[in-house]
Amino acid sequence: MKKRVILSCCLLLLFGLGSCQKAPERKGYVIIKRLRQDFEEITKEEDLAFQTPKIKKRLQKLTKLMQLAAENASKGDKRAQVPEEYLLESDRLCYEMLRVCEEVEGARPWLENLQKDMLDKLDVYQRKTQKRH
Repeated sequence: MKKRVILSCCLLLLFGLGSCQKAPERKGYVIIKRLRQDFEEITKEEDLAFQTPKIKKRLQKLTKLMQLAAENASKGDKRAQVPEEYLLESDRLCYEMLRVCEEVEGARPWLENLQKDMLDKLDVYQRKTQKRH
C-alpha cells in the first residue's frame, strides 16, 4: 500500500513535468525540487507537522500545474521532451518520500492524506473535463 501511494504520486509528478510546455515544465521542476528539500528536512515525527503547510502548498501548486498541462494537452499541444535533470529530481523526491515513510513514525498516513487531497482534486478536474467532451 505504502509503495503504491508513493508510486502514484511519483507518476503524477512525472506527468506534471512531461506534459507541459517549457515555462510550466520549469515551474514543475522547481516545485518538485523544493518538495524534495522539504522531505529531506523530515527526520522525526515532529517535523511532519512543521513541514505540512509548506508541502501542502507546493502540492496544491503542482496540482494546478498538472491541470494546466492537461488542458494544454487536450488543446493539441505536443508533449515537451523532459530533460534528464528533471527526471532525476523526480526520482530524488520519490526516494525521499520513501525514506520518510520508512524512517519516521506516523509518516505513511500523513503522506497518504496529503496525496489523497491532491489526487481527489485531480480526479474532480478530470471528471469535469470528461463531461465537457
